[in-house]
Amino acid sequence: MAHRALWLGLSITLGCSGAATSPPSSTQPASAAAPKSTALASASASATPAKAEPKQRYAGSKFDVDPTEPLPRGAVARCGTTKMRAPVRSAVAVTDDGHVYALATGSSSRELRELTKGITTTLDVTPYEAVFSPDATRLVLRRSYSDAKVTVLDVPSGKVVGELTIDLKKGKPGKNAFVFSGTEYIENIRYSPDGSLFFVLTTQGKLVVADGRTGKVVRTRQLPHGTLLDVSADGSRGLVLTSDPPPKGRAEMISLMSTRDSTGYVVLDLASGATLRKEQFKLEKTEDPRATKFREHWTASFALDLDGRSVYRLEHGDLDAIDVASGKTRSVVKRDRSDLFSGFGGFGGLGNRTIELHPNGLHAIIDDQLVDLETGAKGRKFDHSLAAISKNHRTVVLRDGAVLLIDGVETREGHTGAISELGFLPEGRGLVAADGKLHFWDVGSCDQVAKPGLNARGFRMAQAAPLLAIDGYPTLFVDGAGKVTKMKQTLRQDSMALAPDGSRIYGGLDNYDEGSEIVAFDLEGKPQKRTGVEKSVNRLAISPGGTRLAVSSGYGEDAKFEIRRTSDLGVEASSSDDMDRVFFAREDRLIRHGYSGVTVIEVPSLKELERFRAGACCQQLAVSKDGKRIAGSWDETINVWELDPVRFVTTLRGHTGKVTALAFSPDGTTLASGSEDTTILLWDIASPPKPEVDRAAKPVASGPASLDRWSTGYHAGAAFVRDDGTLAVTGRLATPPPALRDVKKIAGGTSATCVLAGGGVSCWGSTGGGILGIPEEKGATKYGWKERATPVAVPTVTDAVALDMWTAYACAKEKAGALVCWGRLGEPGNDAPRRVLERVSEFGLGWNQACALRNDGDVMCWSGGGATPVVVPGAPKASHLALGDYHACAVGKDKRVYCWGQGMSGQMGDGLGRDWSKPTAVEGLSDVVAIAAHGSATCVRTEKDDVFCWGDFGSRDQSLSIPTLIKGLRGTKGLAIFEGERACAESKNALVCVDVGLGR
Repeated sequence: MAHRALWLGLSITLGCSGAATSPPSSTQPASAAAPKSTALASASASATPAKAEPKQRYAGSKFDVDPTEPLPRGAVARCGTTKMRAPVRSAVAVTDDGHVYALATGSSSRELRELTKGITTTLDVTPYEAVFSPDATRLVLRRSYSDAKVTVLDVPSGKVVGELTIDLKKGKPGKNAFVFSGTEYIENIRYSPDGSLFFVLTTQGKLVVADGRTGKVVRTRQLPHGTLLDVSADGSRGLVLTSDPPPKGRAEMISLMSTRDSTGYVVLDLASGATLRKEQFKLEKTEDPRATKFREHWTASFALDLDGRSVYRLEHGDLDAIDVASGKTRSVVKRDRSDLFSGFGGFGGLGNRTIELHPNGLHAIIDDQLVDLETGAKGRKFDHSLAAISKNHRTVVLRDGAVLLIDGVETREGHTGAISELGFLPEGRGLVAADGKLHFWDVGSCDQVAKPGLNARGFRMAQAAPLLAIDGYPTLFVDGAGKVTKMKQTLRQDSMALAPDGSRIYGGLDNYDEGSEIVAFDLEGKPQKRTGVEKSVNRLAISPGGTRLAVSSGYGEDAKFEIRRTSDLGVEASSSDDMDRVFFAREDRLIRHGYSGVTVIEVPSLKELERFRAGACCQQLAVSKDGKRIAGSWDETINVWELDPVRFVTTLRGHTGKVTALAFSPDGTTLASGSEDTTILLWDIASPPKPEVDRAAKPVASGPASLDRWSTGYHAGAAFVRDDGTLAVTGRLATPPPALRDVKKIAGGTSATCVLAGGGVSCWGSTGGGILGIPEEKGATKYGWKERATPVAVPTVTDAVALDMWTAYACAKEKAGALVCWGRLGEPGNDAPRRVLERVSEFGLGWNQACALRNDGDVMCWSGGGATPVVVPGAPKASHLALGDYHACAVGKDKRVYCWGQGMSGQMGDGLGRDWSKPTAVEGLSDVVAIAAHGSATCVRTEKDDVFCWGDFGSRDQSLSIPTLIKGLRGTKGLAIFEGERACAESKNALVCVDVGLGR
């Protein structure tokens, strides 16, 4: 009952109103700020947790309250509802059934994201500007500010369904080499509210009206110079904010028109081009001697209603409706001038569009607040600016990533911000979380037991007693009876440690001129022990038995780390290492964590015992109460390890935002994780799931079904050989292919490309490193080497049947088994074409080494010009071989996989991120019949046609730590890794790939 008393006590004592949260004066005595309730003790004895209100759903809507259902693998419950993947800073649209799409514009990203499910579609084009249709089924974009081509894509497939090219006038070069005087650009693109049409307006007033589904041009019109602000629902009328054309000779670029350049607005019949209403802004003198004129409405915002019969003008908080036909003005909202600088309105510029019509046509959204356009009554005030509204106006997406229903029924509940701290109460049935306020959850039901009301940036919790020490101004104690005690001091969360039995709290205090100190306080806030320290305390951690403190102080060269006894605060051990992030796993074991990984340190000797990592782990870390397991995270994933001995357990995936807090239950069987997505997930650690990537395999749009005809090497998958023996390029290739025939194989490096044709090998591109099979030739290029556009035949290669290339090194295997190699492989020197080995069955190339598998099963490797291949010590007799950048793997005759080399990105598949100097078996794999590697990634196929992958697939922070089942490739044949991001295989009459990269 203790955790129930704590919950109820907080709710009753503070009234859920934030009482006791305002900073007191520094002279206020501790006892004066300690609210007490004699009713708490009696009430807590029989109180039952207050149940959260039932989840509400919009009648008739398909949109589920929790868009991330079902639960991810390994999770047993979700507390709260998601705020989606991240704040929205891009083009956004939401469907009527609640699917939210976002596309980042003006960057190098080509990812169309479905945010509610975390699904990503990679587009073939990079968008500069993008506009979604109102129903989110179409996406119109252009590639750059000077691009005349407008592309229409289907959502969510990302396929192009239409294109149109705008006839833009070209001008003469101006003073700036990047702009042209008189050149015409696309000013902006808008969809009609019903989605039937979209409109493209140029900087010289040309309007192109196109079909909203296909992009087919419907008509063109010449409009006044300016920006198309709004169109009526059916697209028949438009509101244009006019501006003067740039003076002759002035460079004109897209969006040159600023709010101060505006001369007025005009309402047009977009079918005939007729002017329905026109208003010129009045020019007035200004008191500023540096200015000569002032435009009356430069602080106003405008919108056109859905039927095109009224123009709404928002200026300084006054909202007026102007009848298009008569010009009569009706006041909708009148602001008090004394309150000019607050509320909606303000001084938002025209380009900011602080007024937007709601899709129902009955309301406007003004500075994030609903306003009734008939009565002027104010409705809901949103806590963030709006990003998108569904066409059926039932769903709203805010810029912070929250999904709301327009009538005020929220799809999220619980936390409204990133969760900064988590902790289980001693019984394990209650969970406390902070996101700026304290929240209390029932672990069994994931119901909120009491509404949040107490401000808290974070807290510390006693392991053996229901006691919280809350980070606030000042620090508060809350005990199991609900008693809240204020300290006189303010302790930061990181620089306070609560004794496991709840008897006292230790804090690092900065007394400014008097120096810094560590103080032990009782629960009334009275100092019991204290000792001075040289530098300010950054972090305190207490051992499970309460006998030791880990103290981090100072920064950089002044950093100091100490182990101190709690009995007298004396120093037991010290170090000059900057060990800011540490936890105790046991009385004699510390866990240090950060970007470089996790380190196990012996106490008090401070000797490093173990070091391991998985991806870029860890920023967040939790240790189980018995010290046998730890969990860590740097991103959206969570890695779990066992200690003594160190063994990787699993990777947990399910959050749609960065993990910001972790906590183990008292019995160590449940892990709670909090995230920027505002949810808490509860994971079953006693029976952790085996990792898998559950993504569908997508067929490659064009190209052969056989992997043998696709490019290999550095640009794997960037080109292929057609049926007629000619070449086709699908991705980035170092050098464009010339007209070639009878090609059997293609391989690409960083600056050259080679093909196998007629038994011989020909290469073209840079001569640097001897990669063309001829001596280097100096030339006036970026890297100083002459380039050959015409293929050069590689000497000595005859009757070749296999070809591979990596950066500036290439090898070809001849039919008889001889391996001929050339180019630069590491240092020193280049290799002219030479026979490196005989009786070779397979070979592979990496960044600084090459390896070959001989017919007798020996694995032999070499590096550098003229180097002699040597048998890899400890390598088993093998049947298959694959190389990445800095690692190699072989399939032994026993059908197990053995890897060696660099492991920091998960290449060794051990979940520990360690380098292996000699071939070591990868655990969990057997009956392997094929293997492929690329970059820092490896994939294998088993006899059952299951595909497992591990390593870095384009996002090292989220690498696959151990062999992970790729469900989408089950039952396929062959195996390859394209561009280090996609695992590909042959399926019937098509090549299919899975985007394994977790950041994609």
